[in-house]
Amino acid sequence: MKKEKAKVENKNTIEKENKTNKTDEVLIQETEKKKVPKQVSQEILKKIFKNLILAIVVMIYFISCNIVYTQLEWNQMEIITKAVSGVFLLASIIMLEFAYKRDSGTLTMTAIELLVLSIHALFIDHVVTIYQFDFRTYLITSSYVFAIYYVLKSTVIYTRARTKYLKSLSDISEIVKDEPVIKEAKKRKEEPIAETEEQIEAEKEDKKPKKKAMGKKKRSKKIDDKNVKKENIRENQNEKKQRGKEKNTESEQKQKQNRKKESKETNNRKKEKVIETNIKEKIEEQKNSKTKKKAKQNKEEKTKSE
Repeated sequence: MKKEKAKVENKNTIEKENKTNKTDEVLIQETEKKKVPKQVSQEILKKIFKNLILAIVVMIYFISCNIVYTQLEWNQMEIITKAVSGVFLLASIIMLEFAYKRDSGTLTMTAIELLVLSIHALFIDHVVTIYQFDFRTYLITSSYVFAIYYVLKSTVIYTRARTKYLKSLSDISEIVKDEPVIKEAKKRKEEPIAETEEQIEAEKEDKKPKKKAMGKKKRSKKIDDKNVKKENIRENQNEKKQRGKEKNTESEQKQKQNRKKESKETNNRKKEKVIETNIKEKIEEQKNSKTKKKAKQNKEEKTKSE
């Protein structure tokens, strides 16, 4: 008995170890699937790098505006801001045209960003004079806002690219779209078994079929019938496909057999012709040899007579 218990315990430990090893393998496979390969990660990093370059350009613009404000007067600063807004507006229009021709979303986003910068540069004077803000503080706050925007944009780009790659690996959504939705009939709760015949008769009298229950049964039957019809249609289609394949294979086999027969017949005909030619040549050789012998005999006879 002790030996049997020890064997059972050893089996249980081995099974537990195998289960743990399987779970570890499954976890490793899932982590490998979630990892993005180098090529995809490099493409994502290129997009983020372009976004960061735009952010650096915007920050340089705001820093240069602060430096120029310290060295020039307010009237000159107004002229410079208006000129900068016009430059940004032209650049945004050109980018929108290129985006329309190439049908690219990244160019449209950059064009919209340049348009926002042009509007910001155009309304600096208005905002500072009406709300009485300090010019430097206003530019610093706006630069912080743009920096936060570009950081959020880079995170969104990374997350969207990663989700697209993971969705491309899994075909579950396509399978779910292709499969028809089948509603299952609701199962009733199992009733306790009556022990005596009297209890069975009493329960039959109490539990008479109601209209609603009949309606539910009819619906469930209709759904089952539809599912059965769909399955029959699929089976018939599969059978037709198999029959077509079998017919094609039979026709191909017949064609191959006919080709083999034709090749054999042609070979036999060639052999017969070769044999006939050989026989004719032998007969002609024999005739020629006989004629030569007769000519020699005639010559000999003539020489003897002379």
